[in-house]
Amino acid sequence: MTKVIIISDIHLKLRKHRDFERSRFRQLIQLLTTSDADIIIFNGDLLDYAIPTLEEIKELHEAFETLRDKTVYLLAGNHEAVNRESSTYDYLSFAGVSRPFSGSVNLTIDGVTLRLCDWGSISSLKDANGGDILITHYRSALEGLYGEEVQTADFINKYKLILLGDIHFRYNPLPHVFYTGAPYSIAATRKLSEEFGYIELTLDSGKYDWKYINLTLPQKVRIDLDFDRVKDFVPDPKHLYNLHVTGTIQELKTLENYDNVIFNKMVVLKEPTVVKKVVQEKTFIDALSEKVETQLDGCDSSRAKNILLQIQGDT
Repeated sequence: MTKVIIISDIHLKLRKHRDFERSRFRQLIQLLTTSDADIIIFNGDLLDYAIPTLEEIKELHEAFETLRDKTVYLLAGNHEAVNRESSTYDYLSFAGVSRPFSGSVNLTIDGVTLRLCDWGSISSLKDANGGDILITHYRSALEGLYGEEVQTADFINKYKLILLGDIHFRYNPLPHVFYTGAPYSIAATRKLSEEFGYIELTLDSGKYDWKYINLTLPQKVRIDLDFDRVKDFVPDPKHLYNLHVTGTIQELKTLENYDNVIFNKMVVLKEPTVVKKVVQEKTFIDALSEKVETQLDGCDSSRAKNILLQIQGDT
């Protein structure tokens, strides 16, 4: 019997909030290291940028060194794509990490055939023989949001089970097609749930089974609040919060980022006829003069709109 972890869309980036990002990435790697899985498949978008920083490359090297007792496969997603023909991993290599030859490879493990395929090689699947399980990275159609990224009609029924990356939530567009979701939020999620994790695949004597494994790692969380509710907000030190707070200019001036809480300030004008809310960054709010505040408080809606547009144009 062989256990396989398929994990997608980690989007490692050590840039803004690097300490938070590094900490939760290392927590994830530690969970993978101590799991009883024999094989780890990183199914695309392990990196957020096709050209990683040296700090990000070093972090990957250390992660793969930690996972040296596992068999590790690394598939490129759209975020690692330099173009359709090449990816970041054509220019980087890591000891003990396997890359699919020519972007796609068939593996037979415990009598089950797995096809591993890079995002850039999806079109080659129409000429492949198929198999039991396809593991790759592409976006299918999602009603109201986007259409199918690639034409799948030529290969989608060649496999009994298809496990995909790219979409950051668990999604089941067809009876045999499933998205792994992501181990943690990439942008700020609006709710904490048990939807973060990976897929565990069990292979045994020509048969397979799989299930979602939930993770409780640190998340980026977005919360919308009116100013008068901020005082009642109690953050969990585990997570990074982006609080979208609505209030007057004077109220918003009193808010300062701290620890794991970042404020995104939304101005609402006191004049009853003015209903427009304007998103502004902290530096803009702090720079407002008393003169501008007086103008906004005492003018009609059209005048207020013109002032706001001028301010935005100056920043």
